[in-house]
Amino acid sequence: MKVSKGLLKKLEELYSQYEKEVPKTEENEYLKANTRKTYLLHSNNFMRWLKNDFEPGERNE
Repeated sequence: MKVSKGLLKKLEELYSQYEKEVPKTEENEYLKANTRKTYLLHSNNFMRWLKNDFEPGERNE
């Protein structure tokens, strides 16, 4: 883990909120579907990286 458990918990709470807000952009047409998907994919990868569950550039096995 790259951050303390307390900080990770707070980040997970904020990320959960972010996951709920990104789809709302569909309502006002700010982001297209592929863009929303990309936002969530990369932010999820960052959260996984914080937990040592993801390495940039590594292929899925």
